[in-house]
Amino acid sequence: MKRIIFLSIFFSLLPLSQAQAQKSEAVYNKLSESYTLNADGSSVYNQRKELTLNTIRSFDSMYGETFIVYDPQWQSVQINEAYTIQADGSKTMTPPNAFNEVLPSYAADAPDHNRLKELVVTHTGTEIGAKIVLDYTVRTKAGYPAAGEFLRVMDDRSPVSEYSVSYASPSEPYYEQTVAADVRPVRNGNKLTFTFRNIAELYPEPNVAMSEVPYVYFSAKPEEERVAKIMDMISSVASDKANLKGVAS
Repeated sequence: MKRIIFLSIFFSLLPLSQAQAQKSEAVYNKLSESYTLNADGSSVYNQRKELTLNTIRSFDSMYGETFIVYDPQWQSVQINEAYTIQADGSKTMTPPNAFNEVLPSYAADAPDHNRLKELVVTHTGTEIGAKIVLDYTVRTKAGYPAAGEFLRVMDDRSPVSEYSVSYASPSEPYYEQTVAADVRPVRNGNKLTFTFRNIAELYPEPNVAMSEVPYVYFSAKPEEERVAKIMDMISSVASDKANLKGVAS
């Protein structure tokens, strides 16, 4: 009789367990990025994310910190907003000592990259049901080698409910996107804006080529300079993510 009762309880809980297993660790409610290339060659990048945490793992080993790598010789970082909305609706502001600059771990074996900095943002007040909000801007001076190009590889480990990305340049920009074939950009002069919804999480397998991962690419460079660089940039992003610990977005 005890065995029958145990089995009854086990099978009655099975659907719930399966539902919990299918639940994502975290969900990006909103994720937005904008890139503006100015006429003098300088640029401004902004990212804002609103991320809801669904499991202990989501803030214990996945999204407890955000890593922002930049080159202080050319770039500066400004934190616009940083706080956590806890499960009960209260807001916990990210304290000043939660922002720490370190040398990127992958630069330890590369002396040429020793000038790089990684701003580590430690998110506070994290718990199941909490929402991390972070908004920051990176300003780049004219003459930076990578100016004029923007690439976003959609290999996030959590689904994105809404993703907005915009690109503006002095001349008409070129774009290429493989996220959703039916989505077209909204054009406002030389500014293009895409809005995607319900992007699934992605865990690239070792045998999946990065060229098969959805991406959005913008460029203000002539065609002969940009075509060959798309795959090189995607490969570079994949390599950087492999070297970084945690999530950099």
